[in-house]
Formats: sequence, structure tokens, C-alpha cells
Amino acid sequence: MYFSTRNVNSFTFNGWKEIGDREFYGSSLPYSVTIPEGVTSIGDYAFYYCTGFNGTLTLSENLETIGQYAFAGDNWGSYFMHFIGNLVIPNSVTTIGDYAFYSCNDFNGTLTLSENLKTIGQYAFSNCYGFTGNLAIPSSVTSIGDYAFYYCTGFNGTLTLSENLETIGQYAFSNCYGFTGNLVIPNSVTTIGDYAFQSCSNFNGTLTLSENLVTIG
Repeated sequence: MYFSTRNVNSFTFNGWKEIGDREFYGSSLPYSVTIPEGVTSIGDYAFYYCTGFNGTLTLSENLETIGQYAFAGDNWGSYFMHFIGNLVIPNSVTTIGDYAFYSCNDFNGTLTLSENLKTIGQYAFSNCYGFTGNLAIPSSVTSIGDYAFYYCTGFNGTLTLSENLETIGQYAFSNCYGFTGNLVIPNSVTTIGDYAFQSCSNFNGTLTLSENLVTIG
């Protein structure tokens, strides 16, 4: 199914097990969205360029995969995604695709990541500059993609990195200038990409680098 610029005044996902690729691409959808427990996957571009959101996004507790561009807008102002409040990625999720939440910039609460997450894709949360508080990368995560948290300027607490993290992509936390406290690069990290922490200017504690670090970009 491919809804192009369709107005949807109300909708339920009863009986759905997956939301397919481009399912609601370009649709006008109402207010808050709740993905029910029966849904295990959200496809690529599923809610890409959707308009009308100005409420919360609640994800299925059994969700495993969030596809690339699943909830993405653009960065020109016309198609920002206007979800508000907190965003919780359920513990069932193992993969967040590239650009999954790109330019979802009205979130004004915390971001909680799945404890079983393995990969955070490129640009996954880029331009989500409303998140506040701390950010903890779970121990299951081994790689953070390029630009993953680029311009997430609202964080105003600590950044805790996965103890099993191996790679921090280029520009991964660039312009996340609200982080405070100490920054510890775990000993599992071998590569820090170019501009990875550019303009992270409010850290006010110590910097500890990985003992196995091979490359600093």
C-alpha cells in the first residue's frame, strides 16, 4: 500500500503485524501515533514526509526493526516531524535504520534507547535538537553511524557510551554542545571518526580515551 498525500483523520492498526515500506508516505496524519503491540517492524519510509503530527509517538513493545527514513522529515522547514514529549525505543528493537528519525525536532523530553540495540544508523537522530537530559548508549551497541546525533543540541546532561562500542562515526555527536560532566571513551573503541565531537563545548569534567584507540579523526 502506498498513500501519497492522503488525508487520514483517524486510523487504527488493529491486527497489523508490520507497517510496510512507504505505507503512509506523504500522508496527512492526526496528532499522536501509537504503534500497537502486534507490530514487529516498521518499513523504510513508512511515515516519511507525513504532516499533521503534533502529539506523542508511542512504539510497539514488540517492535524489532525501525527502517530507514521511517519517521524522517527534511531540514528545509516544510516537513519537520512535530512529535513532542519523550521517545522510548522499546527493548525489543535491535536495529534503527539510517535517517530513521531525521529532523524529528520537536521532541521536548528524553530519549531512551533499547537495551538490545546493536546498530544506530547514519543520521538516525540527526537534527532532533529538542531532546533533553542524559543520553545513554546501551552496552549492546557496537557502532554509532556517521551523523547519528548530529545537531542534537538540547541534551543537557551526561553522555554514557556503550562498553562494547567499537566505532564512533564521523560527526556522530557534532554540535551536541549541551552535554556536561565527564566523557569516557570505552576501551572497546578503536576508531573515532572525523569531527565526531565537534563543538561539544559544555563538557566540564575529564576526558578518558580508550586504551585500544587506533585512530582519532
